[in-house]
Amino acid sequence: MKREDFILFSGGAQGAEAEFGANAEKYGIEEVNFTFDGHTIVRNRGLRVLNHEELKNGDVSLEYISKLMNRRYTDNTTFRKILQTIRCRINHGQEILIRNANIIDGTGRPARRGDLAVDHGVQ
Repeated sequence: MKREDFILFSGGAQGAEAEFGANAEKYGIEEVNFTFDGHTIVRNRGLRVLNHEELKNGDVSLEYISKLMNRRYTDNTTFRKILQTIRCRINHGQEILIRNANIIDGTGRPARRGDLAVDHGVQ
């Protein structure tokens, strides 16, 4: 495996995402940070600001996400856009690695692709 074979698709948020990005940069791994106008992020390397159409293509039902995650989410613009950027990241990757997979809902079940949304710490 070569560094050139990997790309970190992230949101560039403060915390773990920023640390993953800093390490990607340190080790020469390409980094793409998906965001949207008005969203505050701390990583700007490989910045990709999604337009309205790209965000719309990543739209997902909050009812579906709530059922999948076994928790309730309020419908607000920022949360919806964050979910849309996460879906964009997932759609760009060939293999998806998810951190914190064993603590998502306290059941110890492995994470699925849709579980990535909760990993953002958005309430």
